[in-house]
Amino acid sequence: MDRKHTKVVTRVQEANGADRVTDTGDVGTGQASPYGTEAPAEALAGAGREARQAARCGKTEMWLAGASFSCSPSHMSRGRSFIKTVQAMACLMLAALVCAACAPRSTGNYALEDVRNLAALRQEALSLVNQARREQGVAALRFSGPLNAAAQAHAEDMARRGYYGHYSPERQDVAYRYRAHGGGRWSIIAENIARCNSCAPNREQLRRFQQGWMRSPGHQRNILDPRVAEFGFGMASAGGSVFAVQTFVTQRD
Repeated sequence: MDRKHTKVVTRVQEANGADRVTDTGDVGTGQASPYGTEAPAEALAGAGREARQAARCGKTEMWLAGASFSCSPSHMSRGRSFIKTVQAMACLMLAALVCAACAPRSTGNYALEDVRNLAALRQEALSLVNQARREQGVAALRFSGPLNAAAQAHAEDMARRGYYGHYSPERQDVAYRYRAHGGGRWSIIAENIARCNSCAPNREQLRRFQQGWMRSPGHQRNILDPRVAEFGFGMASAGGSVFAVQTFVTQRD
């Protein structure tokens, strides 16, 4: 099957701890979904408690996932799950070539490859995000040192250890990484991640990631959220795969 499929799955953690998975079908391709009414576990790449891998293979593979968290004392006491815990997690899989059976990438120890012009790529990432926000009449974001550090650390950790997800194997999430790199109190923090196999960590790939995020409602929501004010970006490459991370935050006084 040579057709490109865009698959979006939303994962919401309920107040009672249960997870509800909603299959929203294909988005933006005008093609039928390769799955039925239930999304398989493989379709949750980057969105589960573990680094579930997409059962895809081919010359070029790309996965993207986004998660957002919020914290508000005035609402947490009401037990609203979308305030207390992970609001939503959407994952998107784009495959240029799909095969019927292929093994997910195993975890391991990969040597990091050099990402040239990382500072320029980071500036380009901010420009692309602010261009999208400007087109929607949303205020521009500014860089955050702790967010940049958190995003880069997560991109490098995923690349080096060969997993893909918002949570590290030690269950560390974006909020943990932000605090670990000097971040302060926050009211909203969000993260988009992306992975591409057989790709190069360059400007063209960054633009493809951005286009994929903008075609996915969950990722686009993080990018265009008028409540966030600061931005961070990281990119890393190892074992033939490129990982990119966007982070967003609104600090709390």
